[in-house]
Amino acid sequence: MSSSSSSTPYAQSGQSITNYSLDKPSYQYTTSTTEFDDELMKRDIVTFEQCMMAKGATPEEARRLALLKQKEEQGEDLVEQHNQEELDPKKREDEDEDEFIANYRKKRLRELKQQRDGRFGEELFISRNDWSREVNEASCIRHNGNDGTWVIINLTTESQSTTSIQHDTTCRAVRQSIQSLATKYTDIKFVSIPFNSAIENWPVENLPTIFCYYGGKLRCQLVGVDEFGGHGVNVGRVEWRLKELGVLDGYEELFDLEFDPEPDVIDRVSENRVGRGGYSNNKGGFGGVSAELATAQNCNSEDDESDYDDVD
Repeated sequence: MSSSSSSTPYAQSGQSITNYSLDKPSYQYTTSTTEFDDELMKRDIVTFEQCMMAKGATPEEARRLALLKQKEEQGEDLVEQHNQEELDPKKREDEDEDEFIANYRKKRLRELKQQRDGRFGEELFISRNDWSREVNEASCIRHNGNDGTWVIINLTTESQSTTSIQHDTTCRAVRQSIQSLATKYTDIKFVSIPFNSAIENWPVENLPTIFCYYGGKLRCQLVGVDEFGGHGVNVGRVEWRLKELGVLDGYEELFDLEFDPEPDVIDRVSENRVGRGGYSNNKGGFGGVSAELATAQNCNSEDDESDYDDVD
């Protein structure tokens, strides 16, 4: 008798033969598999569906059970992966780093929102004729429940007006710091005006100079290199001093300095001072020029009607 070929899978175990045919399975239906079945599946001789149908399952039921088994195996893999991640210190470090990045992103979004919703956001150039409107009147405008608006005035100078290269470097550093802070604290108005245009005969030795107005009054100021912490000025050192003066109160979300930053390192240049006709070079000395204008109150003190707060 000639034997005919068949595609129906058979497997021999000892003296018994298991028939995996879909038409005539060997065993009654059961969802469990034997070690022998597992070995056959491992070697890709039969599939799980064929094992189920060999035990009595219909093709549809076998497919359903195969999908169920696949999901169970995936679930076990996820549990195992989670357990390994909990034990993996590097994974925890990555999670801590992800949390840091997420917090940083939230902070930047707050800053961007502040810039978007802010009223100013950049340095404003003014002339002497603009002072009353852009400084005194602007500082009286109430906003967000505050009694006024901080207006910061930076007196600028040209390089040829400064007393030395080092002095010029410091004045330019203050100018750059004001421009940077204007983009950060957008509810504070930062303005710049040439020193010889703002106040007649203002001593160049008193530069850099910053006046801080609020509620129509001059509240505080920084006059001369020493009050800016000496040469090597940077934006952090200017920001720190404005905070000490009380100008940045209420901006804790934006103010992120923990200490006064170190000054920038600059080349030491000999001081070849230009004669200025007997004007004082003391940090608080104004040589009798608009002394009432430059005399600042403590930021928390009561207003004094005798203060002269307008350059006109």
